[in-house]
Amino acid sequence: VMYGHAGKEKKYTSVLVRSDDNCRNWHVVSVIAAGVPPDSAFRNAEGYCEPTFARVKDGSLLCVMRIGSSMPLFQARSLDQGRSWTTPVMLPGLSSTDAESVCPQLLLLKSGVLALSYGRPHDRIALSADGSGNRWDCSTVSYDARTTGYSGIVETMPGRILQVSDQGRTGPWQM
Repeated sequence: VMYGHAGKEKKYTSVLVRSDDNCRNWHVVSVIAAGVPPDSAFRNAEGYCEPTFARVKDGSLLCVMRIGSSMPLFQARSLDQGRSWTTPVMLPGLSSTDAESVCPQLLLLKSGVLALSYGRPHDRIALSADGSGNRWDCSTVSYDARTTGYSGIVETMPGRILQVSDQGRTGPWQM
């Protein structure tokens, strides 16, 4: 998955891309999401960006994207190997404040539970017991000090997640 500005669009677009020649050339398979959600609360959103995707337990492809800092994450699903995508929705089961806002990273655990790492203003981990993101059952703050919210996760052993993130953010942005 990639994102950028399509043509002269000012908002980000997330796309699924593919290479058939060992990564020398890429072509767009499909547009996952473009523009911003129709809700007027999101009119200042950056657009669908920082996408992450995974083949989830039910066999579909799930893509989670941010729309802007301190705004909720959205997800779209493909049931046809990425040729088309559902309309993006906020993460079902989580409040908008429990599901904000940058650098989502999906990981299907060996147990079948789907994990999501993301952040800002804190680093968080959300879990979907159904393994497909049809419902996100919980979200917890995993690090609550100064951070950009950019993190990554790996399963170090069955049922154990390691989340890595920065600490002590510097720069003009303040928490």
